[in-house]
Amino acid sequence: MDTRSALRLTGAVLRQFDYAVARALNLTATDFQAAERQRIEARFTLRRRDFVLRTVKIERAGFARRGKLYADVGIDPRRDILAKFEPGGLKRARGGGALAVPQEVRRSQTEVIPKGRRPRAFHFRVHRTQRGAVQLKGEKRTFILEQGFLRGGIFQRVGRGRRSTVRLLYLFTRAVPIAPDLRFVETARKVCQTRFTSNFQRAFVEALRGAR
Repeated sequence: MDTRSALRLTGAVLRQFDYAVARALNLTATDFQAAERQRIEARFTLRRRDFVLRTVKIERAGFARRGKLYADVGIDPRRDILAKFEPGGLKRARGGGALAVPQEVRRSQTEVIPKGRRPRAFHFRVHRTQRGAVQLKGEKRTFILEQGFLRGGIFQRVGRGRRSTVRLLYLFTRAVPIAPDLRFVETARKVCQTRFTSNFQRAFVEALRGAR
C-alpha cells in the first residue's frame, strides 16, 4: 500500500495546525470583544457610546499568529473609564473631601454635562447675608447648602416671584458605590467555553483545504 500521499497530507496538515489554532483564537477573541461590548451597552448608561465601546479593543499585535498562540483583548489604558467596574468598590473624593454627584443638572440620562454646568464653572464665593449668615454663592443663581459633615449640595434658584423654586444640581456625599458590572474575565471565560471549539473546527477545515 502506497502511504506517501497520506504522509504528505499529514505533514501538510501538521504544518497548518498552528495556523488553525491561531485562527480559532482570533475568531474567539473577536467573539469576546463583541460579547463584552454588548454587555456594556446592556448594563451601563453610555453618554459617549462609540468612545466607550472602542475601549474594548484588540491591538494589531494582540492577534494570535504562528509563534504566538494567544490573543490579547483589553481595555484601552488611554480611555480607562471601565476598569474600576471589574472589581467594584467605593469611589471617594481625593483629599478626603466630598463628591458632587450630578442630580437635576443633567437634562437627560445620557447627557454629558458640559463644562459650563460643572461645579467649578459657578465660581462660588463667600457671601454674608443681611442676618450675618455666611453662604457660598455662585453664578447662575447657585448656592451651596451644607447639612452636616459632607452633606448638602449645590442648589439653583429658578423662576421668579411666587413661582420661584429651588432645584438640587449636585448632591454631596462621602463615597459612591461602584457595582462590579463589567464582568470582563467572566465574559471572556464563557465565550471561550462556548465558542472556541466551533471556531477551531471552522479554522481546521480551512487549514485542510489549504493543505491540499
